[in-house]
Amino acid sequence: MLWRRYRPIAAVMTLITLGLFSFGCGSKSSSQSASNILVNGRQITPAGATSDAVGNMPLNIALSPDGNYAVTTSSCLDARLSTVRVSDGVVISSLAFPADDPSIPNGGLFYGLAFDPTPHNDKWVLYAAQGAYGTVAVMTLASDGTLTQTGTIPEKPIPYMPVDQPAGIAFANGTIFMSNYFSVDLQASYQPASTLSMYRASDGARLGSYTFMDEANTNTPSFPYAITAKSDGTRAYVASQRDGSVYILNTTDPSHIVLASKITNLSQPSALLLNKAQTLLYIANAGSDTISVVDVANDQAHVKATVLLRPSNVINLPGVSPSGLSLSLDEETLYASLGDFNAIGVIDTENGELSGYIPVGWYPTALTTAVDGNTLLVVNGWGTSAMNPNPNFNYLDPDVLGINSGVKPPAWSAAPGPGYVLNSIPGNVSRIDLAQALPDLANSTDQVIRNNQNTPAMGSSGDSTLADLGIKSGKIKHVIYVIKENRGYDQVLGDLPQGNGDPSLTLYGREITPNQHALAERFILLDNFYNNAPVSGEGWVWCTQSLANAYTIKIIPYVYQLSLATYQINYGFEGQVNGYITGGYPAKDQDGNSLSPTGIAAPSIPNVAESPAGYIWDGVRNAGLTYRNYGFFLSSGTPSTPPFKIPDNYPTVAGLAPPGHIPTPEGQVAGYTDYDYRKFDFNYAESDAWLKYGFDATSLGLTAGNPPGYYASLNSPVQAQPSRFSEWNREFKEMLKEDPTGESVPAFMTVRLGRDHTMGLNPGYGSPEAMMADNDYAVGELVEAVSKSPIWESTVIFVVEDDAQFSPDHVDSHRSFAQVISPWIKKSTVDSHFYDTNSVLKSMELLLGLSPMSQYDHFANPIMGGWDSAPSNDDVYTAILPPQNIIGEVNPSLTSYGLNDPRRHLAELSGEMNWSVADAVNYAVLNEILWKDAKGTDSKVPEPRVSGITVPGGQQATQPDADDD
Repeated sequence: MLWRRYRPIAAVMTLITLGLFSFGCGSKSSSQSASNILVNGRQITPAGATSDAVGNMPLNIALSPDGNYAVTTSSCLDARLSTVRVSDGVVISSLAFPADDPSIPNGGLFYGLAFDPTPHNDKWVLYAAQGAYGTVAVMTLASDGTLTQTGTIPEKPIPYMPVDQPAGIAFANGTIFMSNYFSVDLQASYQPASTLSMYRASDGARLGSYTFMDEANTNTPSFPYAITAKSDGTRAYVASQRDGSVYILNTTDPSHIVLASKITNLSQPSALLLNKAQTLLYIANAGSDTISVVDVANDQAHVKATVLLRPSNVINLPGVSPSGLSLSLDEETLYASLGDFNAIGVIDTENGELSGYIPVGWYPTALTTAVDGNTLLVVNGWGTSAMNPNPNFNYLDPDVLGINSGVKPPAWSAAPGPGYVLNSIPGNVSRIDLAQALPDLANSTDQVIRNNQNTPAMGSSGDSTLADLGIKSGKIKHVIYVIKENRGYDQVLGDLPQGNGDPSLTLYGREITPNQHALAERFILLDNFYNNAPVSGEGWVWCTQSLANAYTIKIIPYVYQLSLATYQINYGFEGQVNGYITGGYPAKDQDGNSLSPTGIAAPSIPNVAESPAGYIWDGVRNAGLTYRNYGFFLSSGTPSTPPFKIPDNYPTVAGLAPPGHIPTPEGQVAGYTDYDYRKFDFNYAESDAWLKYGFDATSLGLTAGNPPGYYASLNSPVQAQPSRFSEWNREFKEMLKEDPTGESVPAFMTVRLGRDHTMGLNPGYGSPEAMMADNDYAVGELVEAVSKSPIWESTVIFVVEDDAQFSPDHVDSHRSFAQVISPWIKKSTVDSHFYDTNSVLKSMELLLGLSPMSQYDHFANPIMGGWDSAPSNDDVYTAILPPQNIIGEVNPSLTSYGLNDPRRHLAELSGEMNWSVADAVNYAVLNEILWKDAKGTDSKVPEPRVSGITVPGGQQATQPDADDD
């Protein structure tokens, strides 16, 4: 294989045309069915045979040197290595990696896998990266396929402080190369910068390291993931996901590793592969959906070709995400696992063109070609069936979690128990016969494109309907986007008889959430809506970008199993990396507050969790529209590495900065974010309900602000407000004061209301019912304020949950509720079409005239039901104040419980959870606490029904008769 025909790089972008797009998005292929529709609306039709489960979100696969076996590695709580027999694809053994010391977070396993190509005592030696465990596990693979752990590199004394935390590993010339998300300098202080480290395999000695520092010297991790090395060990190639670069390091002298060259202008490089001659390096760019082919002979780093992996009708939209690479034996064909496309890309290396696709399972992460040259083994992160993620066992069995027994789950484990949402969809391995698949490539390519662009859950005439109502028509000129936290459909609206609910699963019904019930009944009830994400880290990415990039998908299970503990990767999915604000910030804010102890402005750095198209507010800005942010992506004020001190409540991404005030003092700018709107903080109210009932703030646990319960930014020129709604409404009134017609109100507003997350039975704080009711009333107050304003008839309010957090649901644990509130929605509409998070994003994009951000929102169904030709549903809405006893309910202190009271144990568990940052609590336990709080301590969560996603064929939204109210 020798790339005989080269083209100029600018002209090498190779498109796949294939004449496949005669069908429209609104048509339905006769071969499609709803039986394997995913919660994102896409479909899978996997080719080949599939193995049994190999753990949760398996990330990698390595072929044994003799070609008889392949070993996979998985993450989350079901961390294990699985041995697959190549001849038939059967899983014949597995080796689990549970936590062996509660004082160390369970790093389990991560991505890296590498074999020593030389046999030792008739066995093969395998190395597996253990991430935050700080080690590489050493195993032997016997001739019968069994794995036996023989040790770790380095060895682990007790107590143990991880030095290097490897993501990827490579083996060459008796040396293990580790690409470490970051390392700890035991002689100095905690050092989060990423490194390459080298260890001698024979004795585990650390030979040397290289630190990847960014140009701004922020000392933040660059997230090196994939790594490969020359067989003689003189060169290592390390891919930085954050920096969009591959570092070529001269490792001839491990004690003095130097940068030989650097391949730049990449986009989230996620996989690396050297050809046999070690002269060409293939790079999978998950961000740009491309393969870069680079001549690395003599370290020249010359990019010879770039192959685009997107279909020709969406060449400018991300949504393919290559994440694994493998060459055919003759090196004339390159295979790439395409995570978001649920397929394998087949690339002709002779001419540098994409030949077509082979369908596989849900989110393929890695692949390898067998030594026979006719077999491809593909790792499917979420398996090969569109299984409902509700497991087929009692997933919150008290005996599993130890709730009733009084046994405490490990504090360092974010998700114990087999029923945790990130543990609920196992991955597997597809075994594909290439002799059958390649001759049928044209047909399989057709099928893959249908699966991703034209399923029964995609496409509608709603596109033109919403566009005709949108901002360009002058009818709907304002969109308000509210994101809440972690509740599912049955949990809140399951008691509504109009929808597909199960009231036995409802925890927070009409009495607690009267506004969400009333709004669903007056406007539209969506009972077949799904969150794309299982947890908040993914949820906020999907809700704001339409796509969770490859970094996010792969790191989420790993991060969540660690409970975001010390020396782990902090919650970094809302514009922060280990606490650092990726958008940067000035030395002083507009109010004269020092944001930097040294007087040095903090520079911006790439945001590793950001997709290529950016965020929805970036699209709004690019369209020339106005927007304002209330609470999205605000900093936590957590410590960071010197000389930077992370300010509190500051926008974390450039598109939301600077923050400012309305009215705006002379010499300042209003900015894009309300500086006085409180960040993620459960100790601050969302509604004015507590004031209306005359409660004392501190008695309810509302301690944020000065005085307690009232918040404004430091030295703010505006008066502190008693709730998030009050602050939003204060600015809203100022806008209307400036222009009573409403023209000064932004076209787009983002509003975060997250207290429906709850704090369980955390003593001294609001009860789950109180926090739910506070959140509900805030939504009602916001709708009331808009309905009494001049912009009511030109406004749509969208309300979603970021995720459902595995709340009990009789359909699917991803099912949640979304609300569309506007005079343009017909009264009492019930719409049972399939919708997901991207349906909301697409609806807003159509109304605002925005371009799609990815293939997901491009092909998603917009919300279609209930739209009217005039703003007829325009009556003023009056917010319903929940009962006083609910708003004022506070979790009792521990001393108020008897020693044998089972609720005491629930309160103890709640009190030990970390509520200060997003998603740092034990959700499996929290869900159990919420259930027992609402249903009684002796109750058990009913075993969920396992069923497929419902995509009603031709079902229309329904409205009552014209004479109905």
